Amino acid sequence: MLVAVLILVAILLVTAFLVVKFVPKRTKKSTFQTKWKEIYKFCKHKETWPSALVRADDLLDMALKRRRYKGKNMGERLVAAQKVFTDNDGLWHAHKLSVKARDHPRLRLKEKDVKDALTSVRQGLKDLDVI
Repeated sequence: MLVAVLILVAILLVTAFLVVKFVPKRTKKSTFQTKWKEIYKFCKHKETWPSALVRADDLLDMALKRRRYKGKNMGERLVAAQKVFTDNDGLWHAHKLSVKARDHPRLRLKEKDVKDALTSVRQGLKDLDVI
């Protein structure tokens, strides 16, 4: 009888561990929505467009981590989550543009490129169900 109880407890502990380990963390959509609104404030002036792209990329990376996509860096996490995204190519373009903006803060960007990149990131955040 005691052995059966111990086995049952062990099974419950293993099951609880697996649920905690592999089920995505709950995310507060309000947190992501607030951060997204802050990013839009950076879109008012051309000088802050690179900062908006970098912040949007960081927000997407945070969402990927919260959804527990594996990878050492954002690129690997994007690959792990590519089946979830409706505009995977657009997200990759936005990520590459963000890396350029991070490396060159005074980078001159075209309005269309910034709008397309932010639209792709927003759709990615929707696909991850965080906004």
